[in-house]
Amino acid sequence: MFRIGGSLTSIVHPEKHFAVTVYMFSEEGKILLVKHPKLNVWLPPGGHLEEGETPTEGAVREVSEEVGYDLVFPEEDFKGATLIKEPDYVLLEDLGDHNHIDLIYIFRVNEFRPKVEKGISGFLWAGPEDLDRVRMMENTKLLIKKIWSEQF
Repeated sequence: MFRIGGSLTSIVHPEKHFAVTVYMFSEEGKILLVKHPKLNVWLPPGGHLEEGETPTEGAVREVSEEVGYDLVFPEEDFKGATLIKEPDYVLLEDLGDHNHIDLIYIFRVNEFRPKVEKGISGFLWAGPEDLDRVRMMENTKLLIKKIWSEQF
C-alpha cells in the first residue's frame, strides 16, 4: 500500500486495463442499468477500451453496442489537436485477476427503450428505491448514490 494525495490506495494486481462506463440518467434521475450475463449483476453500459481508442470513442462504441443509443460527445478543434471531454470520475477497481482504471462519464438523456445487444440479458431504468433490490457491485451502487446526492 502507498499514499497518493492523502488517501490510502491498495495495489493488488500490477496488470491494469482501461475501461469506460457511461452512467446514463433520465431527467427524472433514473439510471439505465443493463444485466451482465457473465457476472449476473446490473451495471451501467461500458467495457474495456479497444486498442487505439480514445476514452470517448470507447464510450460511444460500448453504449451503441450494448443499448443501441448514439452518444455525442462535445469536441473542440485546437488547431491540430482535439479537446475531448474528460471523465466525470476515474475509479480504480480490483476485479480479482486484474485492475480496471474505469473512466466514468455521466450523461442526462431522455428515457428510451434500449435495443439490448452484445450479450446483455436485460435493462432497467432504476430509481433510488430500486438499488437495494437488484444485484450489483457495491462500488457501483455507492457511486450511483453519490451522483444522486450531488446532482438530483
